[in-house]
Parts: sequence; structure tokens; C-alpha cells
Amino acid sequence: KVKDKANNAVVLDKATYDKLQKEVPTYKLITPAVLVDRLRVNGSLARIAIRELEEKGSI
Repeated sequence: KVKDKANNAVVLDKATYDKLQKEVPTYKLITPAVLVDRLRVNGSLARIAIRELEEKGSI
């Protein structure tokens, strides 16, 4: 078995950040794994994004 290399972003670009601000608060379930899957960012970036949205009161 050969696992595909995950090609996830390590830095948020403008388009991904805008999508994060607009779409993520509408998700029914918000976990780092969901953000990694849908936004193609790495896990540490997903955790930071969730923390930031929570501080802003978006989620």
C-alpha cells in the first residue's frame, strides 16, 4: 500500500482566509480534521484558525 502525500498549505493565502471567515462558521461540526479536509490546510493551521474564530466570536 502506498499512501498519497498530503499536499496541505502551511500558510493561509487570502482566498483561503476569506473562505475560512465566511464558510467555516456555517459548518455544523468544526474540528481540525474537518478544516484539514475541506480547506487543505495543515493541522496546526486548522487549530490556530479555530482558536481565532472562537476569539472573534464567529463560532
